[in-house]
Amino acid sequence: MEALASAPVLVTVAATSAAFLALGIAIARRHGAARLTADDFVTARGQIGASTAAATVLASMLGGWILFSPAESAAVGGIATVAGYALGTAAPLFAYALVGRRMRTVMPNGHGLTEFAHRRYGGVMYAVTLGVMLAVLLIFLTAGLSAVAQIVGTLTGTPSPLAAAIVLAAALGYTLLSGLRGSILTDAVQIAIVLPLLAALVVVGFREAGGLDAVSDGLAAAAPHLLDWTYGPGVETGIALVLAILLAEIFNQSYWQRVYAAKSAGAVVRGFLVGALVVLPVIAVMGLFGLTAVALGRAEDAPVAAFLLVREALPEGFAILVVVLGVALVISSLDSLLSALSSLLVVELPRALPALKENRRSLVLARAGMVALAIGPMIGAAQGYSIFYLLLLADLICAAAAFPVFFGLWARRWSGGQAALAFTCGLVAGGLVFITPSFGPAGLLYQLTGADWAEASLLKAFLIATFVPIAVGLTLHARATVAFDFAQLRKGTDANQRHGQEGGGAAFRGSP
Repeated sequence: MEALASAPVLVTVAATSAAFLALGIAIARRHGAARLTADDFVTARGQIGASTAAATVLASMLGGWILFSPAESAAVGGIATVAGYALGTAAPLFAYALVGRRMRTVMPNGHGLTEFAHRRYGGVMYAVTLGVMLAVLLIFLTAGLSAVAQIVGTLTGTPSPLAAAIVLAAALGYTLLSGLRGSILTDAVQIAIVLPLLAALVVVGFREAGGLDAVSDGLAAAAPHLLDWTYGPGVETGIALVLAILLAEIFNQSYWQRVYAAKSAGAVVRGFLVGALVVLPVIAVMGLFGLTAVALGRAEDAPVAAFLLVREALPEGFAILVVVLGVALVISSLDSLLSALSSLLVVELPRALPALKENRRSLVLARAGMVALAIGPMIGAAQGYSIFYLLLLADLICAAAAFPVFFGLWARRWSGGQAALAFTCGLVAGGLVFITPSFGPAGLLYQLTGADWAEASLLKAFLIATFVPIAVGLTLHARATVAFDFAQLRKGTDANQRHGQEGGGAAFRGSP
């Protein structure tokens, strides 16, 4: 069918966004948003069970990017890359089951990873961790908003920053009122909408393509290497994606909020494990749309293959449901990211500006800061950047920071100076061989030397960024003599935490 008219698509975006805004406002009123303390706003501490944890983890992970990035990568690397993307997306959720439980054990009254870094390492590594986490959130926000613009552009033929602005305004509207609690409770509704619509998208899309057998036959004729599990570039990209996604998502504050929102360490483990087991097949199936595009001779349309197939298979009235799916996917991750930004601001602003330790003042400024920080991603989304490349860039930074930050959860003879040095070495070394925005091999090191061995690649960059800090760190650790006392992580609480315990916190008590 022809491209859809812009007006009904934008109306659908606005109506779906308004519905989620109304839901979020209703939740905020029900749970006394006017009486929130800063701690209630950013943690919803100890209030959700394993099933709610699984739902909110799923809704946070399954953002609008899943409609584009897995398919885009699959068209380049084939079935091995699809497997790597699926495993990589599930891997951080498995990791949170381990490190989340450990974090609650060593720092039971914390808010997240930045607070751990401040108490465990001090100034330099705390600044690195905060910078990395802010960068991750802002890049993820840009990717999510870009996905909205591309969804509308795919269906109408014209990318729409206006659609992205509408969805962002709705997510901000209820997240500013109710914080993490509103994000968690709307996630439960959003995931109930997303999963059936995703299933319908898959059924309709593959039926239009002629079924999996037809896709397999088409690939065997057009690009048989994409069906080869040993295809070198595909294997390399798959391994790189496992490392990249795992090490980036472990710095996502929205998941650390959910670690502390869970009722118990056991609820953390069960919630994240269930989320991982559902995410894995979803990403694998979405990746297959990229292979479908290649099989149909439309490799250039791989990132938007799912939309094109549905647009061609269904009349306009049904195809418009894809817009509802896209908005639900994007807004479910946007509210989590916005809530995560507010969490960093509520916890970190008083650290930089002690005068803000008064609870209400820090909460007002955190809300204002959330709006201000959302402007940059909105501008970035209007530029039409590759979502896949933006995510990979965030992943590289996190790959270099992962070992330096998390080694300190277990190792006593590990200082902030050692961690900062290990991170710097990994980031510089990995950045030298990181791919260009056109996904080409002419990285910085190649441009400097012109040697074949210096050509950039994803796998090379992520392996170097991941393992150089490990090598440097273990060497430094072997020579260290001063041991950290983990009891210091249990001592004392930040000002915001004390305020949250002393007053107003009852407004958000009870499990959803």
